[in-house]
Amino acid sequence: MPQASALLTSNFSNTTGFAWKFFHRLQNAVARELHRRGVGICLSFASIDGDVRTIDADIPSRTIAFDLERHSARELRGFLRFLRAERVRYVYFTDYRTWSPLFPLMRLAGVRRFVVHDHISVSDPYLPPPERGLRRAAKTALHQLPGLSAQAVYACSTFVKDRLARKSCPADRITVIHHGIDLDRFAARGAADSAGAVHIVLIARAVSDKGIPVLLKAAAALRAAGEDRFRISYGGDGPELDAFRRMAAELGVADRVDFLGVLAQTQDLISRADIVVVPSIWGDAAPLSVLEGMAGGKALVVTDVGGIPEQIGSSGCAIIVPPGDAGALAAALGELIRDPERRRELGRRALARAHEAFSEDRFHREVVGRLLADFGLR
Repeated sequence: MPQASALLTSNFSNTTGFAWKFFHRLQNAVARELHRRGVGICLSFASIDGDVRTIDADIPSRTIAFDLERHSARELRGFLRFLRAERVRYVYFTDYRTWSPLFPLMRLAGVRRFVVHDHISVSDPYLPPPERGLRRAAKTALHQLPGLSAQAVYACSTFVKDRLARKSCPADRITVIHHGIDLDRFAARGAADSAGAVHIVLIARAVSDKGIPVLLKAAAALRAAGEDRFRISYGGDGPELDAFRRMAAELGVADRVDFLGVLAQTQDLISRADIVVVPSIWGDAAPLSVLEGMAGGKALVVTDVGGIPEQIGSSGCAIIVPPGDAGALAAALGELIRDPERRRELGRRALARAHEAFSEDRFHREVVGRLLADFGLR
Protein backbone atom coordinates (compact mmCIF):
# COMPACT_ATOMS: atom_id res chain seq x y z
CA MET A 1 0.00 0.00 0.00
CA PRO A 2 1.31 3.53 -0.81
CA GLN A 3 2.53 5.61 2.11
CA ALA A 4 0.08 8.34 1.11
CA SER A 5 -2.98 8.58 -1.15
CA ALA A 6 -4.98 11.35 -2.80
CA LEU A 7 -8.76 11.44 -3.02
CA LEU A 8 -10.32 12.88 -6.20
CA THR A 9 -13.99 13.70 -5.63
CA SER A 10 -16.98 13.88 -7.99
CA ASN A 11 -20.31 15.32 -6.92
CA PHE A 12 -22.38 13.11 -9.22
CA SER A 13 -22.64 9.49 -10.25
CA ASN A 14 -19.78 7.85 -12.11
CA THR A 15 -22.16 7.51 -15.09
CA THR A 16 -23.23 11.18 -15.34
CA GLY A 17 -23.27 12.53 -18.92
CA PHE A 18 -20.78 14.02 -21.31
CA ALA A 19 -20.06 17.24 -19.39
CA TRP A 20 -18.63 15.21 -16.54
CA LYS A 21 -16.47 13.22 -18.94
CA PHE A 22 -14.56 16.49 -19.30
CA PHE A 23 -13.82 16.51 -15.56
CA HIS A 24 -12.95 12.84 -15.53
CA ARG A 25 -10.36 13.38 -18.27
CA LEU A 26 -8.83 16.04 -16.03
CA GLN A 27 -8.89 13.70 -13.04
CA ASN A 28 -7.22 11.04 -15.18
CA ALA A 29 -4.33 13.42 -15.94
CA VAL A 30 -4.05 14.23 -12.23
CA ALA A 31 -4.21 10.56 -11.23
CA ARG A 32 -1.53 9.56 -13.74
CA GLU A 33 0.96 12.11 -12.44
CA LEU A 34 0.26 11.33 -8.78
CA HIS A 35 0.58 7.59 -9.49
CA ARG A 36 3.90 8.23 -11.22
CA ARG A 37 5.10 9.85 -8.00
CA GLY A 38 4.05 6.90 -5.85
CA VAL A 39 0.84 8.45 -4.49
CA GLY A 40 -2.15 6.12 -4.24
CA ILE A 41 -5.38 7.09 -6.01
CA CYS A 42 -8.83 7.07 -4.44
CA LEU A 43 -12.03 8.19 -6.15
CA SER A 44 -15.33 9.21 -4.59
CA PHE A 45 -18.71 9.68 -6.28
CA ALA A 46 -22.07 10.76 -4.92
CA SER A 47 -23.28 7.37 -6.14
CA ILE A 48 -21.75 4.47 -8.05
CA ASP A 49 -23.53 2.56 -10.78
CA GLY A 50 -21.69 -0.50 -12.09
CA ASP A 51 -17.95 -0.49 -12.74
CA VAL A 52 -16.01 2.73 -12.32
CA ARG A 53 -14.16 3.53 -15.54
CA THR A 54 -13.40 7.23 -15.21
CA ILE A 55 -9.61 6.83 -15.17
CA ASP A 56 -7.29 4.55 -17.13
CA ALA A 57 -7.37 0.88 -16.13
CA ASP A 58 -3.58 0.75 -15.62
CA ILE A 59 -3.80 3.25 -12.74
CA PRO A 60 -4.67 1.33 -9.53
CA SER A 61 -7.44 3.01 -7.58
CA ARG A 62 -9.90 2.50 -4.73
CA THR A 63 -13.44 3.90 -4.91
CA ILE A 64 -16.16 4.87 -2.47
CA ALA A 65 -19.71 6.18 -2.87
CA PHE A 66 -20.10 9.23 -0.62
CA ASP A 67 -22.29 12.29 -1.16
CA LEU A 68 -20.40 15.25 0.29
CA GLU A 69 -23.58 17.28 0.79
CA ARG A 70 -26.20 14.67 1.75
CA HIS A 71 -25.03 11.84 3.99
CA SER A 72 -26.04 10.12 7.18
CA ALA A 73 -23.88 9.87 10.31
CA ARG A 74 -23.29 6.21 9.44
CA GLU A 75 -22.15 7.08 5.91
CA LEU A 76 -19.84 9.76 7.32
CA ARG A 77 -18.22 7.28 9.70
CA GLY A 78 -17.68 4.86 6.83
CA PHE A 79 -16.13 7.63 4.74
CA LEU A 80 -13.71 8.62 7.51
CA ARG A 81 -12.74 4.96 8.03
CA PHE A 82 -12.02 4.76 4.29
CA LEU A 83 -9.74 7.83 4.49
CA ARG A 84 -7.79 6.32 7.38
CA ALA A 85 -7.52 2.87 5.83
CA GLU A 86 -6.30 4.26 2.49
CA ARG A 87 -3.92 6.78 4.12
CA VAL A 88 -5.51 9.69 2.28
CA ARG A 89 -3.36 12.78 2.81
CA TYR A 90 -4.53 14.97 -0.09
CA VAL A 91 -8.02 15.78 -1.38
CA TYR A 92 -8.89 17.39 -4.70
CA PHE A 93 -12.51 18.53 -4.61
CA THR A 94 -14.53 19.32 -7.71
CA ASP A 95 -17.21 21.97 -7.07
CA TYR A 96 -17.29 21.99 -3.29
CA ARG A 97 -17.35 24.70 -0.67
CA THR A 98 -14.13 26.55 0.10
CA TRP A 99 -14.72 25.96 3.83
CA SER A 100 -16.60 23.12 5.48
CA PRO A 101 -17.11 21.50 8.89
CA LEU A 102 -16.22 18.27 7.09
CA PHE A 103 -12.60 19.41 6.73
CA PRO A 104 -11.63 19.12 10.44
CA LEU A 105 -13.14 15.63 10.58
CA MET A 106 -11.17 14.63 7.51
CA ARG A 107 -8.04 16.06 9.15
CA LEU A 108 -8.61 13.81 12.14
CA ALA A 109 -8.70 10.92 9.65
CA GLY A 110 -5.26 11.93 8.36
CA VAL A 111 -5.90 14.38 5.49
CA ARG A 112 -3.39 17.24 5.41
CA ARG A 113 -4.10 19.30 2.28
CA PHE A 114 -7.35 20.34 0.61
CA VAL A 115 -7.76 21.90 -2.84
CA VAL A 116 -11.13 22.95 -4.31
CA HIS A 117 -11.64 23.35 -8.08
CA ASP A 118 -14.72 25.52 -8.66
CA HIS A 119 -16.64 25.39 -11.95
CA ILE A 120 -20.01 26.26 -10.40
CA SER A 121 -22.55 28.34 -12.31
CA VAL A 122 -25.02 30.47 -10.36
CA SER A 123 -28.44 32.05 -10.90
CA ASP A 124 -27.23 35.66 -11.13
CA PRO A 125 -25.72 36.34 -14.56
CA TYR A 126 -23.47 39.08 -13.17
CA LEU A 127 -21.29 39.48 -10.09
CA PRO A 128 -23.09 40.02 -6.78
CA PRO A 129 -22.20 42.97 -4.55
CA PRO A 130 -19.53 42.16 -1.96
CA GLU A 131 -20.84 40.79 1.30
CA ARG A 132 -20.61 43.26 4.15
CA GLY A 133 -21.11 43.57 7.87
CA LEU A 134 -21.44 40.63 10.22
CA ARG A 135 -22.00 38.13 7.41
CA ARG A 136 -18.68 39.00 5.77
CA ALA A 137 -16.86 39.12 9.10
CA ALA A 138 -18.16 35.67 10.02
CA LYS A 139 -17.20 34.10 6.70
CA THR A 140 -13.79 35.77 6.75
CA ALA A 141 -13.19 34.36 10.23
CA LEU A 142 -14.25 30.88 9.11
CA HIS A 143 -11.70 30.99 6.29
CA GLN A 144 -8.97 31.97 8.75
CA LEU A 145 -9.63 29.19 11.25
CA PRO A 146 -6.93 26.50 10.96
CA GLY A 147 -8.20 23.34 9.35
CA LEU A 148 -11.64 24.67 8.36
CA SER A 149 -10.93 25.92 4.83
CA ALA A 150 -9.12 24.79 1.70
CA GLN A 151 -5.51 25.85 1.34
CA ALA A 152 -6.00 26.56 -2.38
CA VAL A 153 -8.91 27.19 -4.73
CA TYR A 154 -8.87 26.96 -8.53
CA ALA A 155 -11.48 28.99 -10.41
CA CYS A 156 -12.40 28.21 -14.01
CA SER A 157 -12.85 31.91 -14.80
CA THR A 158 -12.14 35.33 -13.35
CA PHE A 159 -15.91 35.61 -12.91
CA VAL A 160 -15.82 32.64 -10.52
CA LYS A 161 -12.76 34.02 -8.70
CA ASP A 162 -14.37 37.43 -8.20
CA ARG A 163 -17.63 35.83 -7.05
CA LEU A 164 -15.79 33.74 -4.46
CA ALA A 165 -13.79 36.74 -3.28
CA ARG A 166 -16.97 38.77 -2.88
CA LYS A 167 -18.30 35.90 -0.77
CA SER A 168 -15.26 36.33 1.54
CA CYS A 169 -12.90 33.63 0.25
CA PRO A 170 -9.37 35.11 0.49
CA ALA A 171 -8.43 36.23 -3.03
CA ASP A 172 -4.79 35.25 -2.54
CA ARG A 173 -5.83 31.59 -2.29
CA ILE A 174 -7.66 31.61 -5.64
CA THR A 175 -5.93 30.80 -8.94
CA VAL A 176 -7.75 31.20 -12.26
CA ILE A 177 -7.20 28.23 -14.58
CA HIS A 178 -9.28 28.47 -17.74
CA HIS A 179 -10.72 25.29 -19.21
CA GLY A 180 -9.24 23.53 -22.19
CA ILE A 181 -10.64 20.84 -24.48
CA ASP A 182 -9.30 18.25 -26.89
CA LEU A 183 -9.06 20.39 -30.03
CA ASP A 184 -8.14 17.41 -32.19
CA ARG A 185 -11.64 15.97 -31.73
CA PHE A 186 -13.00 18.87 -33.75
CA ALA A 187 -10.27 19.09 -36.40
CA ALA A 188 -11.01 18.31 -40.05
CA ARG A 189 -14.48 16.91 -39.42
CA GLY A 190 -16.03 18.44 -42.53
CA ALA A 191 -17.99 21.56 -43.28
CA ALA A 192 -21.50 22.67 -42.40
CA ASP A 193 -24.12 20.65 -44.20
CA SER A 194 -26.77 23.32 -44.77
CA ALA A 195 -27.84 23.76 -48.36
CA GLY A 196 -30.08 26.79 -48.34
CA ALA A 197 -31.03 26.65 -44.65
CA VAL A 198 -28.46 28.00 -42.18
CA HIS A 199 -27.83 25.43 -39.45
CA ILE A 200 -27.91 26.82 -35.89
CA VAL A 201 -26.71 24.51 -33.08
CA LEU A 202 -27.27 24.71 -29.34
CA ILE A 203 -25.93 22.06 -26.95
CA ALA A 204 -26.96 22.43 -23.31
CA ARG A 205 -28.84 20.83 -20.47
CA ALA A 206 -32.62 21.19 -20.87
CA VAL A 207 -33.17 23.89 -18.25
CA SER A 208 -34.36 27.46 -18.78
CA ASP A 209 -31.11 28.88 -17.32
CA LYS A 210 -29.38 27.77 -20.53
CA GLY A 211 -31.58 30.13 -22.56
CA ILE A 212 -33.44 27.59 -24.70
CA PRO A 213 -36.77 29.47 -24.38
CA VAL A 214 -35.01 32.66 -25.51
CA LEU A 215 -33.72 30.90 -28.62
CA LEU A 216 -37.19 29.55 -29.43
CA LYS A 217 -38.65 33.05 -29.12
CA ALA A 218 -35.87 34.40 -31.32
CA ALA A 219 -36.73 31.76 -33.92
CA ALA A 220 -40.36 32.88 -33.83
CA ALA A 221 -39.26 36.50 -34.22
CA LEU A 222 -37.17 35.57 -37.27
CA ARG A 223 -40.14 33.86 -38.90
CA ALA A 224 -42.42 36.77 -38.08
CA ALA A 225 -39.93 39.05 -39.86
CA GLY A 226 -40.05 36.83 -42.95
CA GLU A 227 -36.73 35.04 -42.35
CA ASP A 228 -37.18 31.32 -42.87
CA ARG A 229 -33.75 30.19 -44.09
CA PHE A 230 -32.64 28.47 -40.92
CA ARG A 231 -33.01 25.29 -38.90
CA ILE A 232 -32.06 24.69 -35.29
CA SER A 233 -30.56 21.52 -33.80
CA TYR A 234 -30.81 21.34 -30.03
CA GLY A 235 -28.81 18.62 -28.27
CA GLY A 236 -29.47 18.00 -24.62
CA ASP A 237 -31.76 16.43 -22.07
CA GLY A 238 -33.12 17.51 -18.73
CA PRO A 239 -36.24 18.25 -16.70
CA GLU A 240 -37.71 20.87 -19.05
CA LEU A 241 -37.24 19.11 -22.39
CA ASP A 242 -40.93 18.32 -22.90
CA ALA A 243 -41.86 21.89 -21.97
CA PHE A 244 -39.47 23.19 -24.63
CA ARG A 245 -41.03 20.92 -27.25
CA ARG A 246 -44.47 22.29 -26.38
CA MET A 247 -43.16 25.83 -26.47
CA ALA A 248 -41.73 25.32 -29.96
CA ALA A 249 -45.13 24.09 -31.16
CA GLU A 250 -46.97 26.99 -29.50
CA LEU A 251 -44.58 29.51 -31.10
CA GLY A 252 -45.01 27.93 -34.53
CA VAL A 253 -41.37 26.92 -34.96
CA ALA A 254 -41.57 23.17 -34.29
CA ASP A 255 -40.81 22.48 -37.96
CA ARG A 256 -37.59 24.47 -37.62
CA VAL A 257 -36.26 22.86 -34.42
CA ASP A 258 -34.86 19.34 -34.09
CA PHE A 259 -34.77 18.09 -30.48
CA LEU A 260 -31.95 15.54 -30.49
CA GLY A 261 -31.91 14.55 -26.82
CA VAL A 262 -28.79 13.17 -25.16
CA LEU A 263 -25.65 13.23 -27.31
CA ALA A 264 -22.93 10.62 -26.84
CA GLN A 265 -20.48 13.16 -28.30
CA THR A 266 -20.80 16.67 -29.68
CA GLN A 267 -18.19 17.11 -32.37
CA ASP A 268 -20.17 15.65 -35.29
CA LEU A 269 -23.12 17.96 -34.66
CA ILE A 270 -20.88 21.00 -34.28
CA SER A 271 -19.06 20.13 -37.50
CA ARG A 272 -22.41 20.39 -39.34
CA ALA A 273 -23.23 23.80 -37.83
CA ASP A 274 -23.05 27.20 -39.46
CA ILE A 275 -23.65 28.98 -36.15
CA VAL A 276 -23.19 27.84 -32.55
CA VAL A 277 -25.39 29.73 -30.12
CA VAL A 278 -24.93 29.91 -26.33
CA PRO A 279 -27.88 31.97 -25.01
CA SER A 280 -27.38 31.42 -21.26
CA ILE A 281 -29.29 33.70 -18.92
CA TRP A 282 -27.50 32.75 -15.68
CA GLY A 283 -23.95 33.09 -14.35
CA ASP A 284 -22.49 30.38 -16.59
CA ALA A 285 -19.05 29.84 -15.10
CA ALA A 286 -17.23 28.73 -18.29
CA PRO A 287 -19.49 26.79 -20.67
CA LEU A 288 -17.80 24.07 -22.71
CA SER A 289 -20.21 24.77 -25.57
CA VAL A 290 -18.40 28.05 -26.23
CA LEU A 291 -15.04 26.30 -26.45
CA GLU A 292 -16.45 23.53 -28.63
CA GLY A 293 -17.92 26.07 -31.04
CA MET A 294 -14.51 27.75 -31.19
CA ALA A 295 -12.71 24.45 -31.72
CA GLY A 296 -15.09 23.66 -34.58
CA GLY A 297 -14.29 26.99 -36.22
CA LYS A 298 -17.90 28.17 -36.06
CA ALA A 299 -19.49 31.59 -35.87
CA LEU A 300 -20.65 32.17 -32.29
CA VAL A 301 -23.58 34.08 -30.84
CA VAL A 302 -23.32 34.24 -27.03
CA THR A 303 -24.60 36.22 -24.08
CA ASP A 304 -22.50 38.48 -21.85
CA VAL A 305 -23.02 36.46 -18.67
CA GLY A 306 -20.71 34.76 -16.19
CA GLY A 307 -17.36 33.74 -17.64
CA ILE A 308 -18.45 33.84 -21.30
CA PRO A 309 -17.05 37.32 -22.12
CA GLU A 310 -13.57 36.33 -20.91
CA GLN A 311 -13.73 33.15 -23.01
CA ILE A 312 -14.30 35.36 -26.05
CA GLY A 313 -11.73 37.92 -24.90
CA SER A 314 -10.69 40.48 -27.50
CA SER A 315 -10.74 37.93 -30.32
CA GLY A 316 -13.83 39.30 -32.02
CA CYS A 317 -14.97 35.73 -32.69
CA ALA A 318 -18.55 36.15 -31.51
CA ILE A 319 -21.58 38.40 -31.53
CA ILE A 320 -22.41 39.08 -27.88
CA VAL A 321 -26.00 39.90 -26.86
CA PRO A 322 -27.72 40.62 -23.53
CA PRO A 323 -29.22 37.63 -21.71
CA GLY A 324 -32.94 37.01 -22.08
CA ASP A 325 -33.31 39.42 -25.00
CA ALA A 326 -34.98 37.40 -27.77
CA GLY A 327 -35.08 40.43 -30.06
CA ALA A 328 -31.33 41.02 -29.82
CA LEU A 329 -30.67 37.31 -30.32
CA ALA A 330 -32.92 37.25 -33.39
CA ALA A 331 -31.15 40.29 -34.82
CA ALA A 332 -27.71 38.69 -34.36
CA LEU A 333 -28.82 35.40 -35.90
CA GLY A 334 -30.54 37.21 -38.75
CA GLU A 335 -27.36 39.12 -39.53
CA LEU A 336 -25.36 35.89 -39.74
CA ILE A 337 -28.05 34.05 -41.73
CA ARG A 338 -27.83 36.75 -44.39
CA ASP A 339 -24.03 37.10 -44.40
CA PRO A 340 -22.05 33.89 -45.05
CA GLU A 341 -18.75 35.77 -45.27
CA ARG A 342 -19.32 37.21 -41.79
CA ARG A 343 -19.94 33.66 -40.53
CA ARG A 344 -16.71 32.45 -42.08
CA GLU A 345 -14.72 35.35 -40.60
CA LEU A 346 -16.09 34.74 -37.10
CA GLY A 347 -15.31 31.04 -37.51
CA ARG A 348 -11.70 31.73 -38.49
CA ARG A 349 -11.27 33.96 -35.46
CA ALA A 350 -12.93 31.40 -33.19
CA LEU A 351 -10.58 28.63 -34.31
CA ALA A 352 -7.55 30.86 -33.75
CA ARG A 353 -8.81 31.76 -30.27
CA ALA A 354 -9.29 28.08 -29.38
CA HIS A 355 -5.74 27.16 -30.36
CA GLU A 356 -4.32 30.25 -28.67
CA ALA A 357 -5.93 29.74 -25.27
CA PHE A 358 -7.99 26.58 -24.78
CA SER A 359 -6.05 23.42 -25.55
CA GLU A 360 -6.59 20.47 -23.23
CA ASP A 361 -2.83 19.88 -22.91
CA ARG A 362 -2.32 23.38 -21.54
CA PHE A 363 -5.27 22.97 -19.18
CA HIS A 364 -4.11 19.63 -17.79
CA ARG A 365 -0.49 20.79 -17.39
CA GLU A 366 -1.58 23.90 -15.53
CA VAL A 367 -3.90 22.07 -13.14
CA VAL A 368 -1.44 19.24 -12.48
CA GLY A 369 1.43 21.67 -11.90
CA ARG A 370 -0.55 23.79 -9.46
CA LEU A 371 -1.90 20.74 -7.66
CA LEU A 372 1.55 19.23 -7.15
CA ALA A 373 2.72 22.52 -5.67
CA ASP A 374 -0.30 22.91 -3.42
CA PHE A 375 -0.01 19.30 -2.24
CA GLY A 376 3.67 19.92 -1.48
CA LEU A 377 4.80 17.30 -3.98
CA ARG A 378 6.97 19.37 -6.35
